[in-house]
Amino acid sequence: MDDARGTNMDKVDNLMAEHKNNLNSLASRVNAGGKYETELVIHYEGECDVVYDGMVVVKRPTVQDIIKIGVLKSNYIMKQAEKLGVRHVDLTLIDSSVKIIATWVAELSVVVVRCTPWFSDILNIEDLGLVQHVYDRYTEWLDSFRRPSVTKPDGDSQASQTEETEVDQEAL
Repeated sequence: MDDARGTNMDKVDNLMAEHKNNLNSLASRVNAGGKYETELVIHYEGECDVVYDGMVVVKRPTVQDIIKIGVLKSNYIMKQAEKLGVRHVDLTLIDSSVKIIATWVAELSVVVVRCTPWFSDILNIEDLGLVQHVYDRYTEWLDSFRRPSVTKPDGDSQASQTEETEVDQEAL
């Protein structure tokens, strides 16, 4: 009987801890004033022994921002094609690494509120690893808003499509 009581108390303790974490998360969002933005402290040791230290302030995108990101992503690819003299581009034929980089640049162009001078002209940054580092830090923060996934019974699972978020730098 004591073993069962102990197991139940463990369950209660776990539920209480989860509830406390949920309340802390909610409190931090309320304290942020509903702005849903954060300061990312960046320290990145880049190519050629260049060290990037600074602050990038990002916001959580709105529905309008997400639409803008999609348009910008396509626009970046189309403009580069036009510069090369290509008139009609089938976006399904574009290399996945180019699509990923266009996603990073488009999303960061929309969600960065303030940043250190070395990140202000994202299209002209030569160290792709720096862009990926900032993007990864941003998505890590953005993921904190998502609810933990709940395991569904086999019959209820949905197929999901995932896109790579890392680029093989040697392939570029």
